[in-house]
Amino acid sequence: MRAKSLITVVAIGLFTANAFATTYTFSVSDGDWSDSSDWSPNGTPGAGDTAIIPADTTCHVTSNQVIAVLEVESGGTLRMEGAELLIGLHNNATTSTIDGLVTFETVSSTLAVWRMKGDVTFTGSGTLNASKGSDPDYAARFVCSGLDDGDDRMIVDSGLLARGSIELLVDLTLEGTFRVNDENDVMVLGETTYFCEEGSPEILGDGLFDVVDGRLEIQAVDLDHNDGVPKLDMSGGTTQVVDIGFVVNRRVNIKMRIEMSGGTLDVDDDFSSTRSMTWCGGTIRVEHGATFEVN
Repeated sequence: MRAKSLITVVAIGLFTANAFATTYTFSVSDGDWSDSSDWSPNGTPGAGDTAIIPADTTCHVTSNQVIAVLEVESGGTLRMEGAELLIGLHNNATTSTIDGLVTFETVSSTLAVWRMKGDVTFTGSGTLNASKGSDPDYAARFVCSGLDDGDDRMIVDSGLLARGSIELLVDLTLEGTFRVNDENDVMVLGETTYFCEEGSPEILGDGLFDVVDGRLEIQAVDLDHNDGVPKLDMSGGTTQVVDIGFVVNRRVNIKMRIEMSGGTLDVDDDFSSTRSMTWCGGTIRVEHGATFEVN
């Protein structure tokens, strides 16, 4: 009887959340997300709601917010300024569309964070931009993470570009492109604190990590599986391989296609790749005592 009552309460809760979900459209040319008068209808988008940033508008996110679905239309801009945006629905799949521009900036040492809740798909032809450009002091940085339960995933469809100083701490299915193309940018996949497989972000998909300039650090992430892994394309900059999940006897095993025409591939530990590697330029530096092997 108690189990039946619990199921009834959960069902009612889900129905209530869906029934009262609202679609809010940003209605001023330049304003703050937290200002209820900047939205139509009047109010601030919250958990379960959809937020639309239309063309010719700029919305500043300066305090932590929660949303189910985000839509940034072509010509619209969302500016993440030292705040966190929680996107999605727990135990549900959602789709957000980015056809415009989203920028990420650290303010007073507070990072700009997108936190996934459930499986969150990002589609569209827009850009997630965390690039410092030519200014090494510009505090551009984008941290992408999930909740603490480890069941969250960011899914980036083809056509969408994420570029600049990005720190990936959540499972990723990449069909689009993650790019480092400015000398002052550092993109980090995973954390060195996640030395073993458990807890390391899993990366799947047929997309592309594109290193043109700057630095890509491949740290504690899971790239050793047969379900499809994005390609690494190096034409410049530096890609450093540190400790990637599935580390056995200090050997880094990945199943990633590598195409290298320039830049530097910096390998700190024993490295083994079971996918193809095309090398027609650039430098491969292997730490003293380590081995580099491509099968």
